[in-house]
Parts: sequence; structure tokens; C-alpha cells
Amino acid sequence: MPRGTALTVLAFISLLLATGCGSQQMTDKSVDSVSDLRSRITDLDVPCDSEKSFRTSGIKEAISCGGNVWLTVYENDEQKNARISEYKSKKNRYLEGSNWTVVGPQEQLEKLTS
Repeated sequence: MPRGTALTVLAFISLLLATGCGSQQMTDKSVDSVSDLRSRITDLDVPCDSEKSFRTSGIKEAISCGGNVWLTVYENDEQKNARISEYKSKKNRYLEGSNWTVVGPQEQLEKLTS
């Protein structure tokens, strides 16, 4: 392989790695806690100024990030599906993962799926 072609291939591979292509989608990943979910979304440039989580009936734990962004982690699919039904009935925009949801404005949710 000519040297120029090899450098082009290496540059392309570096670009794929830098942009996260080929990596597992965020929605495929489960989280252990809402602070774990908070860490993942802030790594993707969705702001979350609060670190104070709370627990209530029907969820494992949640946190309000401000700016109409809510993070919730569930104990089981029954809890998650009940909450998603509520989001749908209220026409809330949300993103769901294996055991979590993020509710927020479309521009924030798009950062998590890009």
C-alpha cells in the first residue's frame, strides 16, 4: 500500500474513533444510579447543575437538572413503562435507555443521540 494511502486510512480510522462511530449507543447502556446517568449526559454536553437526587414511589431515583431536563432510573421495566405512558399522554419529549429516561427539550435530547 502506498504511504499516502496508508496515512489516509489511518486518518479515517482516527476520525471514526474520535467521533465515537462504532461505539455502543447511549440508549443501549444501563446505569446503576442517577448520578451515573448524570455523568453520561454531561459528558455529551447536556448541562445538569444539580447533584441532589430523590427517590419516590414508582422509580429507583431521579434528579432535576434544571432547564426542563429530568433524569430517572427505574428498578424494573414495569416502572419505566408506566412512566413512559405518562410522558406520552402529556406529549413530553424523552429518550429511553434500558433502565432510565431523560426528559427534556428536543435540542438537549439530540445531543444524546448524535
